[in-house]
Amino acid sequence: MLQTTKTTKARARAPRRAPTSSLSSKSRWTGRWWIWQSSGGSHARASPMPLVFGPSSGSFSWDICQLIVLYGHMNWRKRGPNTVLSKMNFWLILFIHLFILRQLFAPLSNSVVIHLCSGQSEVTRRMEEMSVSKREEHNAEGTGVLPRAEIVRDEHPLSLGKTSVWNQYFQESEIVEQIDRDVKRTHPEMQFFNGDSSDSLSNQESLKRILTIFAKLNPGIRYVQGMNEVLAPLYYVFKNDPDQSHAALAEPDAFFCFVELLSGFRDNFCKQLDNSVVGIRSTIATLSQLLRRHDEELWRHLEVVTKVNPQFYAFRWITLLLTQEFKFRDCLSLWDTLLGDPEGPQATLLRICCAMLILVRRRLLAGDFTANLKLLQNYPPTNIDHLLHIANKLRGPLPF
Repeated sequence: MLQTTKTTKARARAPRRAPTSSLSSKSRWTGRWWIWQSSGGSHARASPMPLVFGPSSGSFSWDICQLIVLYGHMNWRKRGPNTVLSKMNFWLILFIHLFILRQLFAPLSNSVVIHLCSGQSEVTRRMEEMSVSKREEHNAEGTGVLPRAEIVRDEHPLSLGKTSVWNQYFQESEIVEQIDRDVKRTHPEMQFFNGDSSDSLSNQESLKRILTIFAKLNPGIRYVQGMNEVLAPLYYVFKNDPDQSHAALAEPDAFFCFVELLSGFRDNFCKQLDNSVVGIRSTIATLSQLLRRHDEELWRHLEVVTKVNPQFYAFRWITLLLTQEFKFRDCLSLWDTLLGDPEGPQATLLRICCAMLILVRRRLLAGDFTANLKLLQNYPPTNIDHLLHIANKLRGPLPF
């Protein structure tokens, strides 16, 4: 038992044989420098860790490496891995090794050194080159990331400046979303605008394009909710032209007529002009004075007795050109008179609105604020020819 224990201790104290190094000046990239790292106590088994480095310019560097390894191994065997001198020898070997690497790789370019030290494979290198080339092609097409040199100091996504590209982008996105919602609500009872067929979807896309282009060309007005209702009759008439060659051009024709029609009513859509002499409030005041001229009793009952402000009902009548007050077919008949009258659409529209009040005069005089407001905001069905006949009798210069 005692002899066995002595034999075991003797074997533990016996130095282990170092692995054979295959350093050779003839091999190009197979040089190895074996470094032993202690993984435990002073008698723990050391694990070799190869470190690969590039070829030398001559055989002298490889000889130095062999001498250093041999010297370190001899000190290891003589004094053990945990002695102070062995640790100093280890750091000496490491510094000399770094010096040699610096001498070896100094003439090489940075990209080659990085590649050699990182040990990248050929497949990884090719994949990186492909990604770089694709990114360069993407930027060359003008769809890549904006170069830093083109970004001004105050340009950022939260900027509220009028010239900010980000601010303009977000405003245009909001307008497009609003147009999309309104177009989908345009005359939901009509298959022409809200069906599931391809023609209905195509008509919706045409309305969206017309309103979007109009908003871009008129930054002072942009898009105002309800313009889709004004555009719908124009596009419907052009799209249902018996001549198919004309029907195919419904979108540009409707856009041209839409721009011309709103040129006479554009001040009603401009919020900055609401309180001016040409704004919507001034137009409503003109309608009030027109009713007072032709039927003062009705005017007094509405605005003095029941306190029904004309803005509560006339705002929608004027801005949407009566498209929401009558059926679609009746609206087309009204528009024939509205657009063909020699006095102009603005004066004709006010006379028709005044005639609408006179037609329901008896019910308005008998009603209170709630009843009258409900009646005027939900105008009852009426004979369009009779309405136009009454409006024709109200001809004359408009009160100012």
